[in-house]
Amino acid sequence: MCGLVAVISKRPNFGFSRDEVDVFRTLLMVDALRGEDSTGVFGVTNKSNVMIAKSAEHSSSFITSSEYLEIERRMFREGFALVGHNRKATRGSITDENAHPFWVNDEVVLVHNGTFYGDHKHLADTEVDSHAFAHTIQKHAPDDVTSAFKKINAAYATIWYDVRDKSVNIVRNGARPLYFLNLASAWVLCSEKEMIEFAVKRCKVHIPTDATYCMLKEHVLMKLINNNGTVKPETIEIPTYVHSTYQVNKETKTAQVPSKPLDNQEYASAWSALNNDLDDKTGIIIDQLRSSSTNIVPITQANKVETNKPTPVQITEIMTAVINDMPIETYDMIDNAEWHKLKEVYTPKTSCYFRAKNIVQIKDDLFAIYGPLSIHDNLIGVSLLREADFTKVITQHQTAFQELHGVVDSIYYKNIVEEGTTRDKWSGFGFVKVDDIQKVEEYAHCSC
Repeated sequence: MCGLVAVISKRPNFGFSRDEVDVFRTLLMVDALRGEDSTGVFGVTNKSNVMIAKSAEHSSSFITSSEYLEIERRMFREGFALVGHNRKATRGSITDENAHPFWVNDEVVLVHNGTFYGDHKHLADTEVDSHAFAHTIQKHAPDDVTSAFKKINAAYATIWYDVRDKSVNIVRNGARPLYFLNLASAWVLCSEKEMIEFAVKRCKVHIPTDATYCMLKEHVLMKLINNNGTVKPETIEIPTYVHSTYQVNKETKTAQVPSKPLDNQEYASAWSALNNDLDDKTGIIIDQLRSSSTNIVPITQANKVETNKPTPVQITEIMTAVINDMPIETYDMIDNAEWHKLKEVYTPKTSCYFRAKNIVQIKDDLFAIYGPLSIHDNLIGVSLLREADFTKVITQHQTAFQELHGVVDSIYYKNIVEEGTTRDKWSGFGFVKVDDIQKVEEYAHCSC
């Protein structure tokens, strides 16, 4: 996984304080836990000058380079924004050129934590998909930034500076976290809240009593413009990627029609059956099922007619061969207070990603698939899939780290009441029902 860090001044005419520069440097060091292959930063002065330093090296050596130290020096006198990136390479070689940030046509400089779902070269012929992300932003922003995100089929948390309207832009979707702390003189951002907590404590930064660590709201772009020394945030609603109704198989050139959706009665019946299964704490581990499933294909008329070929093994046969009473993954219970915080994050129609780990067969052609949410792994994401869709999930890209992406339908909590506990101390399991599922193939780390 890659990581983002940033400090953005609320009073750019005065430059950065020593504490603010120290916090940024500390964050860049700690954030190497999220990516140690490359390090890069960009700085923006209160006169809108952009400075960039990046290198295929660990942040501990990067911060001693003359290029980085020069940016720090300029930030003291005239700093507006200081943004950093720690890269864990997965797609694209480890080179200085492939390190973030990416500077496109002297107009947009961008860092990105995330990965494209599929190929990115239709947007720009670049080695690293994040570079294509930057090209797309440069092409459409600042006047039509919403059109850019309709084309970006990716997990993302991203920060960029646009020379044309002199704005710092920050946005994320549900697949990547980005936290911020609102201080009296600056905004501090990082991919992990705990890293901000550590950095400000280590640097002895005063934190206002009303300051809170907040997750940036997904699909809401925060735009910061230096207006003669005053910085006032503006927000823009960002659309999600627009998916085609039909997907075309590249090998067969045939259209794949989406499965028939569940009607209301079937939907309610399926959730009831799934609840009973989760109460029993039993299920089937999808990793084991996937490892046995190389020859699973759905029943089709063609299979039945071609009698000279071996009969394909059906899902139900494989499931019979798997140990049906194998315990599901262990999930940590969450208390009532944490539950209410998470409930505010996973509101209906927001994006949601979870890792496909377990499967329950509801009936012959209907399966429930579930596993930990990608960001909050103490919540369990659950979705219902038709047999054909389920088959694709467990048979395609055997080595891929499976994530399912959809939208939140609802979120609910199953209390596990212990004798003697009060209502506000209840603990239990949180479930997020996820609809409109699409499979994504994501490897051990995000592509950056």
